[in-house]
Amino acid sequence: MLLSLFFLLVLLVAIKYCYDLHQFNPDAELIELHDCNPITIQEKYKSKSPLLIHNHPKIDITMKSLLQSNPGYIIVDDDKYLSFDSFDTHEKSHENPLSVYQNKKLCKDLFISPSLEKISELFLDKLHCNIQFAVSLFKNKNRLTLSENKNNLLILKPIQNQITVYLINPKHALDIAQKDEESIKKWSHKIVLNENQILSIPPNWFYFYETNQNDTIIGSIQSDTYFTVFYNLLR
Repeated sequence: MLLSLFFLLVLLVAIKYCYDLHQFNPDAELIELHDCNPITIQEKYKSKSPLLIHNHPKIDITMKSLLQSNPGYIIVDDDKYLSFDSFDTHEKSHENPLSVYQNKKLCKDLFISPSLEKISELFLDKLHCNIQFAVSLFKNKNRLTLSENKNNLLILKPIQNQITVYLINPKHALDIAQKDEESIKKWSHKIVLNENQILSIPPNWFYFYETNQNDTIIGSIQSDTYFTVFYNLLR
């Protein structure tokens, strides 16, 4: 009997957390912070507004240093195999766009995860779980397709070069449906994100970003809570 009541209580709490996950702030504006105080960050994070944190130390990693320290490395990207040397700007195909998006294995193999883990500690509390670190590599100009944040936490950290991020409040979901990225920019918050900044994207917000420089490396952090992890994995 007591065990049944316990599981019922856990279920009710999980339903409450999942319900709250879908509650967004229709009047949310970009909040800018100029220091990396975890108490301030976690308090502002509760407002369900995008957070742009300035003055965060640059991660001392470049495409050149990664290529030099990992000769012959083969990137496994879903069902594709790609030579890491393809990202060398001296390759003959250097003018063609090339990308590897949110690759967890690559992030671990190239020892980028420890730097992202330190960033995650600014945001995470004891309820967070399923913490995932990934890295994206871009060569030349690229534009990601529109995505929706289906995790409790999503953080972007440029490691090399800057990107232009477009964030769209969930209240515009119908406005942007079936439209291409160029035509939905008018509903977005445009943010030029550099190597000394961190961007936190609220749950259910839509986003995409563009790269405009040769060697671009972006770290990303995703996390759920113990009460939302299974729901987020299923949706």
